[in-house]
Amino acid sequence: MMKISAARYSLALSSLLLALATAVPAQTLRLPEEIEPDERAVLVDYAVFPATDPEQLHLEIYYQIYNYGLTFAPDSGVFTADYVVNVRVLDEDKVPAESFYEEKSTSVPNLTKAKSTTDYRVNQLSFDLDPGKYKVEFTLQAVGAKPVIRRDFDVKLEKYESKLPKLSDLELVQAAGAIQEGQNPGPFRKGSLMVVPSLSGAFGGDETGKLLFYLEIHRGSDSADAVTVETKIRGDDEGMVYRDSLTTTLTEAITRQIREISLADYRPDKYELTVSLHGRRYRELDKRSIDFRVPWTLWATLKWNYDEALDQLELIVDRKEVRPLRNIEDLADRQKAIEKFWAEHDPDKTTKVNELRVVFYRRVDKANRLFSFLRQDGWRTDRGRVLIRYGEPDQIDDYPFSIDRYPYQEWHYYRSGRYRKFVFVDVNQDGDYRLQYPYDGLNQRPDF
Repeated sequence: MMKISAARYSLALSSLLLALATAVPAQTLRLPEEIEPDERAVLVDYAVFPATDPEQLHLEIYYQIYNYGLTFAPDSGVFTADYVVNVRVLDEDKVPAESFYEEKSTSVPNLTKAKSTTDYRVNQLSFDLDPGKYKVEFTLQAVGAKPVIRRDFDVKLEKYESKLPKLSDLELVQAAGAIQEGQNPGPFRKGSLMVVPSLSGAFGGDETGKLLFYLEIHRGSDSADAVTVETKIRGDDEGMVYRDSLTTTLTEAITRQIREISLADYRPDKYELTVSLHGRRYRELDKRSIDFRVPWTLWATLKWNYDEALDQLELIVDRKEVRPLRNIEDLADRQKAIEKFWAEHDPDKTTKVNELRVVFYRRVDKANRLFSFLRQDGWRTDRGRVLIRYGEPDQIDDYPFSIDRYPYQEWHYYRSGRYRKFVFVDVNQDGDYRLQYPYDGLNQRPDF
């Protein structure tokens, strides 16, 4: 029997959520959009831009390391973690074209920060390469941890040889702006701009939410005319929700643009951002697309469905505690009441962040991304509810369809607290797995 393991959120938060809530071999299963637990702490992405040398391409590799993926140890009143980043870029013949190696150290003031699942550091590497196909090997070794986190991916670099204008890749951005006098932008310099990449792909979810992205336009050797840059956003469920166009004359070999789009009125959903470049008679010269999402957050749920927000809270607290909130009509009063609710359930009032609320809405968002079924949100499904209440399972056994039984899954929790096993059966064979008795997952024996 093949099995996989997936890390749960911290024991303290999972325990608090629980306190509030009162024959055919299995195949290896990975939750959609999930990666192995040791790798989940590190996100890696890349983008390609024109290089200063017109015969080459500029490859940027981004990586984001969460604190809980490192091994911190007490060190003179703080907690320090050491780690090693190693990157190799191999050409089609598997010959190293570029490489990078660095030993790094980082410190945080307390153990809470050391174990944080929300605090992270982001960095960027850049290489100028000839056109061609490459394989990038990225590894991170946290000193004191056994596993080496490895992320490999393929990159195809196509030369900007057209006489007509072309677009670079689109880079999602968490912070950007003009470099101020005396400011050190580190590896994030792009001309006179500082551009810090965003690797989560999540934007918005509150009244100040916005999408930030960066692009470059390569003028080409034959372009003296004005070009039009058209931007569109489409949602999975809503179709086109945004469109604008900007006409400009390319006066430089490379034109750099930072764009910002408000997401205050965007529902939680998956979206596709598309930027296209047009010339004379609106002829399309080039086009680039990238996906992002607006996550399920407290603010988004309050704005779009207050009753649903309260229904979600009933997954972790007694219904009697939620009932008085349902009589509130004014949006501002609703927000105050929900803030008061979470303040009363803050596990650590010495910190600015309510980790319990962060974990809860992260689980709601993940349930919606993984388990939404037809027009039913993922958090309402049986697997979604178990995920929200208990966190990610330590192990999932997946038993696919056979002629003598329905497909089913077993979710095991055993690393923290009492052993639980939940069984979900796809009776209708339509992807909607239903939870079987016992619904609390208790009083079952491990079968591994």
